[in-house]
Formats: sequence, structure tokens, C-alpha cells
Amino acid sequence: IDMETMGLAIDAPIVEVAMVVTDAELRQIGEPLVRCVVYDAREWAVMCEPVAYQMHHETGLVALSVDGYAKHPAQALLEKEHADPRHRMAGLDADLLGWIVTQQGFKNRECVLAGSSIHTDRAWLRHHCPRIESYLHYRQVDVSAVKELVSRWLVPNISELLKRHREHGTRHRALDDVAARAAP
Repeated sequence: IDMETMGLAIDAPIVEVAMVVTDAELRQIGEPLVRCVVYDAREWAVMCEPVAYQMHHETGLVALSVDGYAKHPAQALLEKEHADPRHRMAGLDADLLGWIVTQQGFKNRECVLAGSSIHTDRAWLRHHCPRIESYLHYRQVDVSAVKELVSRWLVPNISELLKRHREHGTRHRALDDVAARAAP
């Protein structure tokens, strides 16, 4: 999983989520799920931290959210049906849970959450999407921690590879970031 939010504080709204299911060999199973939450321009200006706004503006996420993905019909989103963003988070919660249950067939506590610095994403899920967070397995795989351990314990020369990976950076778009972290 990867998320883009309007800031680093736990109450910062979620803007975009991508989920990919993989097998034990990290091969993607099925199609990924991508959800963008629609906010209007005023909400972005009021609710988003300036650094996050600049980053999401540069990646095009602000425009996609404001436009409601009208120009990108292949990407699914959660429409701004209610004035209160908490209602949008409840819709996101139901949508993510529905996807892992009906589309992916996971039973309660069977789906292990994984991603880069996953504790952060899990905290956001716990705060904004408690139904899916409680449905997930309590274990999680932090890709960042695994990479750190490998670079320190197994392959000292891998630090150059990890440096190149960090230099490649993140696009700060949920699906791109989760795909990069899931690659073996």
C-alpha cells in the first residue's frame, strides 16, 4: 500500500491510495487498486500543508483531485458526495475493505500490510479508515526496514544500489511508489 496525504500530521486527509497484491515471489496478482479522493480548490488551500501542496501540485495530484479525474476515466476515485471530508474517508474505508474482500478474496486478519515506512500508512488507516485497518492482519512488512537490514548485514556493497534507488526517488503518486517498493 502507499498513500499520499495533505501533510505529515495524522489528521491530514488522505488524497490518494494505491494497493497491489503480490504472491510470495512479489509478482503482482490482478489489477492494482487506485483511489483518489476529490477535494475542491478551497479545501486544498485550507487543509493541505504548504510543502505537501507544492509537491502534489508538481505531480499533478492536486489537479486530478480537483478535476475529479474527469480527464482520467480509467482511474477510479471517490467523489465529493458530502461536504464533510470525514464522510469521504468513510467511503474510502468501505471501498478499500470491499476491494480486499470481494476482489481479492481475503478473509479477516489474512491480508498482511506491506510498504515503505508502512507504520505511517497503518497509522493513517487506523485514524481515517478503521474498518479496513482492523480487518488487516496485525503483522506488517516494512520494506524500508528490510532494505536497511540488507544493506547493513548481508551485502555491504548494496548501499550503492540503495543510494541509486533513493536518488531515483519517489514520484509521490501512490501507485508509482507502491509498485517501486514491491519490485524485487
